[in-house]
This record gives sequence, structure tokens and C-alpha cells, in this order.
Amino acid sequence: MTHHQSGRTVDHDLYVHQVSESEKPLLVNGNAAEVVVVNTDIHPKRNEHWKGATKWKWTAALFILGVLNYSCRNVAPVCAVSMGTQLGWDKAQTGLVLSSFFWGYSLTQIPAGYVSDVIGGEQVITLAAIGWGSLTFITPYIVYAFPDKSLQMTILVIQRIIFGTLEALHYPAVISLVSRKIATENKSSVYTMIVAGSPVGVILCGSLGSYLLHQFSWESVFYAFGIASVTWALVIRLALMTSEALSVDYIKRSCKEIFWKRKDTQSEPIPWRKWFRSKAVWAMFVSSFCTGYVFFLLFSWLPTYFEEKFPEANGWVFNVVPWMVGAPFRVICGFIADKLVLKYSVTSARKIMQACYGVGVTACLLLFTYTHSYFLALFIISSILMFDGFNSAGASLNPNDLAPEWAGFLYGFSNTAGALPGFFAVYISGQILHSTGSWASVFTSTAVISAIGSLLFVLFGSGEKVS
Repeated sequence: MTHHQSGRTVDHDLYVHQVSESEKPLLVNGNAAEVVVVNTDIHPKRNEHWKGATKWKWTAALFILGVLNYSCRNVAPVCAVSMGTQLGWDKAQTGLVLSSFFWGYSLTQIPAGYVSDVIGGEQVITLAAIGWGSLTFITPYIVYAFPDKSLQMTILVIQRIIFGTLEALHYPAVISLVSRKIATENKSSVYTMIVAGSPVGVILCGSLGSYLLHQFSWESVFYAFGIASVTWALVIRLALMTSEALSVDYIKRSCKEIFWKRKDTQSEPIPWRKWFRSKAVWAMFVSSFCTGYVFFLLFSWLPTYFEEKFPEANGWVFNVVPWMVGAPFRVICGFIADKLVLKYSVTSARKIMQACYGVGVTACLLLFTYTHSYFLALFIISSILMFDGFNSAGASLNPNDLAPEWAGFLYGFSNTAGALPGFFAVYISGQILHSTGSWASVFTSTAVISAIGSLLFVLFGSGEKVS
């Protein structure tokens, strides 16, 4: 955009009319001359909000990419039994291959958020998708390229760690984009529409993936979702990103900023001390850990619970129906949160949404301890995933409020706390079941953890920027 002033043209993409108080005005013939400070930031439009059709195109594109992200994440678990049978893996080897994903995913959330904030979420999320999509596609080739089982396992574990690392870039990049590109009054609805792709991805992989597995082979599942992911990432880059952002030179300059953050850019310094002295930040971390504990416990143990309690039930019903309920309700919760932001405040909206999550999920987990009906159990788990939508518009979105300039980076810390229960929740609940054989004990202890996380957020959480 250009502006004509004083007989000359000023390009506002290159110049910023800001002078610090300590700077003295330049006098020309006794009059103060205009001071123009050059903004050499290579991302001058990074904080411009998406508007109109552009906003909805990006929202739809990121929703579909989220579907593919979770689909690729679930390809290996869907194919694990067939792969293990064909390749002669025992349960320990299968578990090693599947669990190695979490090492890459859990340990790279923080750098993923930092990279997204520094070079831009658009670059990170699409380039990462090309990476994890390609690794999904070539997995069968890796398996057959190394017939020696020991070497095969080693290479697959390394591949799964790298795959998890690339997948870890997705949601910090989403948070970073929402923080910079979406106006405050629309953040909740846009974010929940994007993350609604996660349960849809689980459904898609569970249904289409199972069909391809039984009609063709396990290899076809990897091929289909891998090529779909790479193709869609390329479509986003070519259709929605500018030609400048796609240039090799632009990408090189952006990558340099990861290791050498220029002092002349407009980004704020990272407020480390303020973050880790803030009760609101710690309340968000604890809430993320507790919601992650609930999620991973249900994700890992519910199939076993239903098979033990209701062996006559159809597996696809309890593996698909709850996710079908959860996806649309996330979007509904986003619009509710936006209304609350306009009517009250960001802080009130986040606390109300998280309180609804805590009350609903805790009550459902306690009901689990008393149910002996298959349909009631199915209703309860569907309700838990429905209430999870409140968390998506509550504590999950809170990094946008507390650190808008570094939302992806702070989300990396928060999501690391949420990913840790992937190890702890499954192990602790397994020990409880081994010692007591009581599902009631598992669900009761999880209900207590859920209540603690939400209560602390309601008491100490905030929707204001940490300053």
C-alpha cells in the first residue's frame, strides 16, 4: 500500500512511522523533519488479519490438512496387526514401532512453536505436511528395503521418531497462525473449526483405512493417505500463498531467523521470566496436562474396556460414533466462546468454557464407574468427547491470549505438558488394572485429575496478555 505525502511516495510495507521517545527530532530550517524508520522485517505482512473469503479459504484448507494429519497419525495403528503378522513382529516389537512416534512428537513441541512464530505458520505447516506425508507414503518401501528384522526395526523406529517430529509442527503452527491472522472476536470459532479436523481424521482413517486394508493391503493405506497429504499441502502453497513466500530465497532468509533473530524486526523479545512467574501460565500448563491425561487414557484403554465389558458389541461403533459427536460440537463451542468474548471478556469466556469441560467430563467419568449398559457407556464416552469441545475454546486456545506474539512457542510448552500423559496415563492406569482389576478405580482417579486441572484454570487462569 502506498501513501503520497510531502511530494513523495512512502511504501507502508517498507516503512514504519514510529520513533522512540529517546530520539530527538531532526531539525531542517528550524522545523522538525519527518523521520522515517525503515522496517527491514522480511515478514512485513505477517500480522495482517485474514479477512472475508481469504479467512474462510484458509480455515477450510487447514481443516482438511488437520484431517489428513490425524489420518496419517493413525495409519500405523490401523495397520499394526496386519504388518506384525506379515513381518513376524511380536507385541513388544509392534509396541516399540508405534510408541516411537511419541518420542519425536512430545520432545519437539517447544521448538516447533518457536519456529512457527519466527518464520510464519504457513511455511511451517505446509512444509511439515509434505514431510510427514512423504514419510507415510514411503513406509512400505522402507519395510521391504531392509529384510533383516533387526535393521528393519531400527530404521522404522528412526523413521517414526522423525515422523513424530514433523507431525509435532502442525498444531503449534495452527496456534501461531490463528494468533496472528484472526481477529480476537473470531479466534475461538476459527480455531475450533480447524481442530475439528482431528476427530474427522480418526474417523476417516478408521473407515477408509480399514476398507483399503481389507480390500487391498496394508501398504495401500500408507500410499493413499501419504499421497493425499503431500498433494493437499502443495495445493495450499500454490493456491493460497504468495509467490514471494514460495521463493527459495525467502525460505532461506526465513530459516536464518530461526538461529539468528534480527534485532531490527518488529517481533517482541520472549518474556521468559514473566511467563514462568505467571499463575495464569502455570494454570494453563496444569490444565493441559490434566486434559491430556483424560484424552490418552480414553484413547488407549477404551477399546480394551469395551471388549472386556461388552464382547458382543461391534468394534467400529464405539471406535467411530463418539468421534462423530465430538467433531461438530467443537465448532459449536467455538461460536459460543466468541459470543462470550463479545458479551463479557476473553478471561470470562475461557474460564466458562473450561469450567463446562471440567464439570461435564468429571461427571461422565464418575458415571462410568456405575454403568453396566453398553448403550449408556457409548453415550458417556460420546458425551466426554462432546465436552472436550469446551476445552478447545478454553485452555487449549489460551496461548493466543497470554502471548499473542509468541503464541505458537508458548503453545509448544503447553502441548508438551499435554503430551506427557501419553506415557504416564497409560502406564498408571495399566498398573491400577493389574493391581485391582477395577475399571471404577481407573475412571475415578481420572475424574479427580480432570477436576483439579479445570478448577485451577478457573481460579488462576486469565485471558489477558502476560506483561
